Amino acid sequence: MQHALSRLSCAAALTLAIGAQAAIVSFDTPTQIDIDNNVASYQESGFVLSGQAASYLTLDTIGSAGSGGLFLVANSPLMLTTAGGGLFSLLGIDYGLLDPAGAGVLTIEGLLNDNSLLNAMLELGDLASFQFQGWSGLKSVTFSATADLVLDNINAVPEPGTAALAALAFSGLVLVRRRARIG
Repeated sequence: MQHALSRLSCAAALTLAIGAQAAIVSFDTPTQIDIDNNVASYQESGFVLSGQAASYLTLDTIGSAGSGGLFLVANSPLMLTTAGGGLFSLLGIDYGLLDPAGAGVLTIEGLLNDNSLLNAMLELGDLASFQFQGWSGLKSVTFSATADLVLDNINAVPEPGTAALAALAFSGLVLVRRRARIG
């Protein structure tokens, strides 16, 4: 019984540790957008958004439930990467038109570690959420839309940290198994 509980607690710790590594770029406490050679960059939660200067800005009250959000000008690509340049997974995003009376499409393109691409095209309307399936091993993600839009709550996970936590949890399971054989 004790061995089963030990294994269950290790599995629970692994699940919680992976979830704890998720980062949400919420734009609720925006920092200054840095501009260098006409490239603007915004950093939050270990991620960097970069694009052409004057193509986006953070604003209060335009995001989910009246929170902060990011305004992106139509036809202006915006790239998401980790601050350290590592791989990451994209889990979800809130998005919508700045003017809900309009229409448009949000194109999301993920560049994988092997340089292949993942694509999603989402119809724009009222602020909505989208959950990504299998968007992992990403070097970057580019957002672009045919109309002015709002992005909020970009939910992503840096992968090197996740892999390290998984290895730690696996080591814990091996240790529990060894103790069970010895005892």
